[in-house]
Amino acid sequence: MTKPDTNTAFHLDVAFFENEAEDLQTQFTSISGLTVDLDIEKLTERGETNFKHSFPSRKKFPNLVLKNGLIKNKKVITWCKDAIENKKLSPIDVHIKLMNQTTNILAYNIIHAYPVKWKIKGSKYTDKNLAVESVELAYNYFKLV
Repeated sequence: MTKPDTNTAFHLDVAFFENEAEDLQTQFTSISGLTVDLDIEKLTERGETNFKHSFPSRKKFPNLVLKNGLIKNKKVITWCKDAIENKKLSPIDVHIKLMNQTTNILAYNIIHAYPVKWKIKGSKYTDKNLAVESVELAYNYFKLV
């Protein structure tokens, strides 16, 4: 499998669909949004005016942004177009591997993801590949594998 031409020794292999052939996996050079925030609920105790009690509430996950990618699977292109252009959402689990030239360093499962934005690079489209500046995914949560 050919690796993206970058100045770093790391890249991201992204499998959008289960059992996706390795040569059809999408590659990106940058990722953001693998963050979790814990909401805090503030409650006032009856008669207490000096402070409020803080209790953990829900977790929040921002959108995941994958940058500088080459989509090699026409099914992924169709999935993105259907969601963004036709509002036909089909959430899936996305599998992301941080790789160096030979080794899988980290892996994440992005649960119940669907595209909400993408930015295509000019005229970088062939019958089999689409170069994208970014793909933004909404998702429920992620797991470190």
